[in-house]
Amino acid sequence: MVADADLSPERRFAGTKGQELATYKKHIKNLSTKSRPDGDALLLILEKWISGIQSSVKAQTGAEGDEFYSLCLFNIIYLFSFIKASTISSTCLLQNAGPP
Repeated sequence: MVADADLSPERRFAGTKGQELATYKKHIKNLSTKSRPDGDALLLILEKWISGIQSSVKAQTGAEGDEFYSLCLFNIIYLFSFIKASTISSTCLLQNAGPP
C-alpha cells in the first residue's frame, strides 16, 4: 500500500486553516495497491477487511441472519476500539518519553 501527496504551503501536515485536513484527504484518495495502482484503494482495503471478519465470524460461530450481522458489527467496533486505545496509549508514551 502506498499513499502519495505533494507537500506545499497549501498542503502540509499541520496548519490553522485546514491545510492538514487537505493533505490527509489527498493521502487517503491517493492510497494505491497492486490491484488499484491509480489510487482510490481505501474502499478495496475496507471491503477485504470486512470480508475477512465475516468469514471469521461464519467459521467460528456458524451464525446466520441478524445474529451474524450483529457479531460482525461487534467485531468491527471491537477492533476500532482496540486501535483507538492503542493509538492513545502510544501517543501518551511518546509525549511522556522526553528527550533521550
